[in-house]
Amino acid sequence: MLTLNDASPQVVELIQNLGVKIGNYFIGPDSEGVFHVNIPSYAVRFSDTLQRSNGVYFALFDIVLYNRMPQCPILDRTLLHEVIHWTGHTRRLNRNYISNRVLTIEESHTEEVIAELGMLKLCDRLGIDTAPILGWSSEYFHIYYLADREHSERESNRAIDYILGVQAAKAA
Repeated sequence: MLTLNDASPQVVELIQNLGVKIGNYFIGPDSEGVFHVNIPSYAVRFSDTLQRSNGVYFALFDIVLYNRMPQCPILDRTLLHEVIHWTGHTRRLNRNYISNRVLTIEESHTEEVIAELGMLKLCDRLGIDTAPILGWSSEYFHIYYLADREHSERESNRAIDYILGVQAAKAA
């Protein structure tokens, strides 16, 4: 099963420097094909979402969860994508729709594009090869045309600037 130690060292360092709370869950078959569900109690009502995801950000608990499922092919991408969501919390960049309420379809599309654009930009900054990621990202970019593109680009840049600012402050 995957652990945070399976992520790239630069991703682990970034997460630690930012102070992101990280947790994990497991939904899927083990090596013998036996299906398991191991979800934190506060996330049980979201088990359908978790089953379809490699990771999720819970604004209510301000925590990023990742799936420890061995088939999760791109742990770095998942963690960075969720960290971009994390930057939208009211205590950080306050993307006003990162809250405890259910997002509208338009807000959801826009936030996913923000997170995916930000993830690709972070991968580039951290020297993580994006070639294996681009096919996966294409699943998000079908919604790119449904989202507010200018807003998505601007907000993904704000997220990167926020992260780099925290990194610079830690280094000083």
